Amino acid sequence: MPVERSVFMRSVYFLLFGLVAFSVSVSGQEAPEQLTTEDIIEMVQAGISDRLILQKISISTLLYEPSVQDILNLKKAGASDRIIEALMGVTSPTPTRATPPAQLPESGWEFQLEPMWMDVGGWDEHVGDIVNASFTTIVGPPRVELTDIRDRRPINLDLDAGFAFRGSVTYKYQQWGVGAAGWFLGTDDSVSGTVTTPVATADTFFLNFVSFWGEPRGGGINELEPSGIAPEEFRVDQELDTFTAEVFGFRTLAENSSSRIDAIVGVKVGQLETTQNQSRNLRTFFFDDFGPGLHFNNFISLSSTAEAEFLGVGPMVGFSGRATWRQLAFRTFVTQSLLIGDADLEGLFTDIDDTSITLDSGGPFTPLELIRSDLPFSGSERAFIPVTEFQLAAEWHITRILAVGATGFAAIWFDAPVAPTFSFPSVNTVAFPGQWTVEKRTLGFVGVGLKLEARF
Repeated sequence: MPVERSVFMRSVYFLLFGLVAFSVSVSGQEAPEQLTTEDIIEMVQAGISDRLILQKISISTLLYEPSVQDILNLKKAGASDRIIEALMGVTSPTPTRATPPAQLPESGWEFQLEPMWMDVGGWDEHVGDIVNASFTTIVGPPRVELTDIRDRRPINLDLDAGFAFRGSVTYKYQQWGVGAAGWFLGTDDSVSGTVTTPVATADTFFLNFVSFWGEPRGGGINELEPSGIAPEEFRVDQELDTFTAEVFGFRTLAENSSSRIDAIVGVKVGQLETTQNQSRNLRTFFFDDFGPGLHFNNFISLSSTAEAEFLGVGPMVGFSGRATWRQLAFRTFVTQSLLIGDADLEGLFTDIDDTSITLDSGGPFTPLELIRSDLPFSGSERAFIPVTEFQLAAEWHITRILAVGATGFAAIWFDAPVAPTFSFPSVNTVAFPGQWTVEKRTLGFVGVGLKLEARF
């Protein structure tokens, strides 16, 4: 595993551990008791003094403006104006209206929408090199020496962070509930360019070329170029798309007025599609190769295309928690799934030589032979992918049914099949022109974004 990938995955694990530890600490906090007008009426009718009732209100998190009917019921029960004013949050002659606290409903629907900016690590690939070679002849005693210096500039693909979306809907009835959730991400990256070779000097010859697929050689002769070496155009692109959906049931394990912990059991469906394409194009040209005025021309194209598609389904278990304090609420969950399904793998390496005779470098061209060599790959294998997901979110309840906030989300797909890779042997032979290799990666997804919630 490359160093940068290892560092990324360690960062993901550290973040997820921190999210879980923080969420556990929040869930364990004891929130102040929340009072209702019915509680006040009971204390008044029990003969408790105004001083004690006011002290209880001052340490309570339930501080809201009673309705007209609530006020009438309080007066009928014998509550003083001081108690009613305290319940309304009066601290001066002008009443101050307080926002209702984020209470935990016993039953009802809950909808969550989470647009996020997400990054993925684990499939950032080193796909090739730009090789700048120089050969210098040193003349001097006791002998003539030839130095070979090769500088390699890596061609790397780093999947861009992209827009992701997660949503969920749940229904809770007393201690039980059901729900559905899912998220998706699509991201890609590409690199392209042209490599040219400078003109040789009196004692130094240069050769610059692109090395893809571990090819040990490079460079082509083109007598049209001042250097005599053919320029090379290259392009490589990579794409990843993933989608998950789950249905589940949950049961409340522990609950009080301000916090709750649920156990989750369900089924998850996951899809992962990866593609990678590479191409290298150059033109070789020889003057008078077929006689005076008859020139040889060859357009060379080397390319590979590869893709992997996985669709799996499997069991899911986990826990979720929520804690509230006044209008602020914290949520967290952790789930573990095992996706079981088939990974369909395909690849094709193509080598095309389009040869022709021409009287002029710009044509017209008289075709000689189109030489094409294909090395295809196709296969399917059963894959078992453990998937771990974490989330920590903070919400501010604007009203009793609407809340906005921020969320952090992370997921890890272990040993996920990705697009296969093609490579040449270290020594080119007819019997072994190249091979395809099945690849697996541990993918880490980390996202941050907004959270919108509605409860009914």
